[in-house]
Formats: sequence, structure tokens, C-alpha cells
Amino acid sequence: MKTNTDGLTVGKRIKKLRLEAGLTQEQLASHFLSSDGQSTLIVKTISLWESDVNRINIENLVILCNVLDTTPNYVLGFPEKEISIENSGLSKDEKYINSAYNIADKDGKRFLVSAATQLWKYANPNRVADDS
Repeated sequence: MKTNTDGLTVGKRIKKLRLEAGLTQEQLASHFLSSDGQSTLIVKTISLWESDVNRINIENLVILCNVLDTTPNYVLGFPEKEISIENSGLSKDEKYINSAYNIADKDGKRFLVSAATQLWKYANPNRVADDS
């Protein structure tokens, strides 16, 4: 596997992406809002990520990647993998879900599979899921 050779830390990549998107830390923080409109992420947290003092958690990583139009692999410094022919038709959201699954630990993978299974059952109440 190729290693990332850009020499940037996770925090420096976050800051680079934010600046390339033309966003201030306050503007980026506004994308991390809960349903009640209260900010669940303060500007200080973004500053701590960009300074490599704190690490970003997976939930916020997914939001960050959606806002900054990037992938978890890039933010974390892993090489981007070529998208295979069978995956070339994936939507942006499907690629993010795939990336989240790939970087998740064992419990995270189990959670994602469980959530996807429940969603499939909800969307297809009269069909039996293929467990193969």
C-alpha cells in the first residue's frame, strides 16, 4: 500500500480543506448542528483538531467529509484507493458510507451493518433480506 507523502498531519489537512472551501471555523462549525438548532460542535473544537491537540471522532469525520467534499481516507492520511469498476456507479453518499465502514473498528462495522439492515427491512417490508 502506498503511504501518504504530503507531509501533512490530520489537523493540517482539515485546515487546508476548510480554507480551500473558503470557510471560517465559525462557518464550518455551523454545519455541525443538532435537530434543535444548538451547536454540537464549537469553534474551539475545530481549532483543537486543526492544531492536532484533539482527534476527530468518526461521526464528526463523516460530517466534515460531506461539508468539505473529501474522503475519510484523505483526512486521515491514508492513500486513496482506486474505485473498482463495480463501484464506479456509487453515489457520493454511498462512497462516504463505504469509507466510514472501511475505517471503522469491529464495533463500528457491526453498528453500520445493523443500521443498514434495519433500513433495508423498513424500506422493503414485504421482502426477505438475502443474508448471503
